Amino acid sequence: MPNVFPSFHVATAFVLVLFAPGKVWRGVSLAFLAATALATLSAGEHYAIDLVAGLAFGCFAASVEYRNVRRSLGYLGVVLSWPLAVRFEYPFLFAHSGLLRWLAAVTMALAILEVLREWRIPAERAAEAATAPGVELHR
Repeated sequence: MPNVFPSFHVATAFVLVLFAPGKVWRGVSLAFLAATALATLSAGEHYAIDLVAGLAFGCFAASVEYRNVRRSLGYLGVVLSWPLAVRFEYPFLFAHSGLLRWLAAVTMALAILEVLREWRIPAERAAEAATAPGVELHR
């Protein structure tokens, strides 16, 4: 019997990617995310669509941690739209598989954009601190 929808395995691994502090840990977290996705698929624990929705749930969890209400609500909407669509509109989605692929691609693009945003923020904060008068960076 497969696990819950969305995949909390992938969501947790994705949160690790979002919070990874440096290049080495980012690489390790990306490898862990890939291994988690492959393991859950090959073990039959999840379907591919569960993993896509898990990425959105990871984005939601990270935005809640940062207390960004607007972004949290947006990601929550994406997270909730997947099970509702799968539950109530699956005949339509099967008949229009191109739309399903497009929606999955949009969700994955949102996750990639979130990674880029989160990984860029520490560099921007460090640059701002370096240019601020009287502020020293400790390395």
